[in-house]
Amino acid sequence: MEKQLTSRRLVLVPCPFQWHVTPMLQLGAILHSKGFNITITHTDFDFLDPSNYPNFDFLEMSDGLCEQNISSHNFIDAISGFDVNCKSPLQESLARKMEKEDRNSKISCIIYDEYMYFSKEVANHLGLRSIILTTSSAANMLTHQAIPRLLKHDHIPIQDSMMLELLPGLQLLRFKDLPISNFGGLLHKTVPSPSISLLKEDQSCMSWLDEKAHNSVIYVSLGSIVFMDSKEQEEMAWDLANSEQPFLWVVRTVSLPEGF
Repeated sequence: MEKQLTSRRLVLVPCPFQWHVTPMLQLGAILHSKGFNITITHTDFDFLDPSNYPNFDFLEMSDGLCEQNISSHNFIDAISGFDVNCKSPLQESLARKMEKEDRNSKISCIIYDEYMYFSKEVANHLGLRSIILTTSSAANMLTHQAIPRLLKHDHIPIQDSMMLELLPGLQLLRFKDLPISNFGGLLHKTVPSPSISLLKEDQSCMSWLDEKAHNSVIYVSLGSIVFMDSKEQEEMAWDLANSEQPFLWVVRTVSLPEGF
């Protein structure tokens, strides 16, 4: 059985955003430790340096998108763009790879991010198994299933007058309770995992944090693609400064307002 496992290759197709790529790479590391050969696909947007991941093979897909498409204002367009532009490159690349594969590198399955749904069609066309990886919580997935029904009955966009009404099919929730985000204390690690990131991790803040009292530091991170104009950025910066509390703000250096 062990010999059979080591002869199988898994193709992982992450959505090219930090919070989706990282768990996919972590999954790849775990599967590799169990004896699987791993191929990671990546687009022009999420270029990965293969030298940083010596245990993985990489397969590039052209996404045909510009930086302007990859923003919080165009997220749906970007996902649609991946579906349109990446399907053929992935299918053609895997077909060529399968023609040359030997028994020690035979592709047995495609594991794809839920947003890279074109991968399912590619897998079906090539006669491969496929598995979806979702990085959302179970509660979030439950609401995803309810959204088509809510759209059908014109409940979305949600009107202010409906906020306290119970959700059809989700009677324990009101419209205002739709769990679309989490805010509170940081969640602890439940399973050890390798440190894998698209970006170079900066640990310099750790010694500074160790000097602060427990629960005394304000942590602010709005994600890697959220767009804020200069006025909003400046207001947030001075609100944090005027709070007179120590804070850790995750922000691109180039977008810091004057005076910071």
